[in-house]
Amino acid sequence: MYETFTLCNMNSNIHEKIFTVYCNIHQMLIDRGFTELVSGKFVKTYEEFEREYVKIGTLDKESLAFVRMKNTRDPLFLSVFFTSEESIGIKHIAKISEKMMTTKISHCILVYPKSITASAKKYIEKASKSKIEAFSEEELLLNITKHVLMPTHQVLTADEKKSFLQRARLTEYQLARIQLHDPVARYYGLKRGDLVRIIRRSDTAGKYATFRICN
Repeated sequence: MYETFTLCNMNSNIHEKIFTVYCNIHQMLIDRGFTELVSGKFVKTYEEFEREYVKIGTLDKESLAFVRMKNTRDPLFLSVFFTSEESIGIKHIAKISEKMMTTKISHCILVYPKSITASAKKYIEKASKSKIEAFSEEELLLNITKHVLMPTHQVLTADEKKSFLQRARLTEYQLARIQLHDPVARYYGLKRGDLVRIIRRSDTAGKYATFRICN
């Protein structure tokens, strides 16, 4: 009786952790501008999550998959896959690429439990026809943009970037940098050349903005 109760508690804790990851990645895509859910679901309470995705005490991670859309002149789609595979290798990434080709979605995020091999990371970096981002569950347990010490980041559009550089009479090479693998850059899905406005608070100046370009 005690062992069964303990196992149930352990499963519940694991499921609550994945629910947090699930909520944070939905919010991450919304913050990137992918506000419209076109496939899958977004339940906002743990009770709903448990009813929807946990069957006979087991969470089916693959059923958490969803697709969101960003409304632009040419709508952009981003799919999210969850996996139970402990270690992600090239074969797993290749399988994701095949799935993307069948759905005709060229951008996806893979959420994995523990580790990804160096060769799989290189495979992702060299992929030309599709963009795959990989996040561990651990990385998504906390929404870093909501931390009290984190300033507000705003990703500028291409037109906004051009206008700023003209007004400021600056070139890209004169701007401070934010690295491509910086956690905030990864959160917003920045690409090399993207410009970010960072708004900070000051006791003397109130709010002030600085700019960084993704390198």
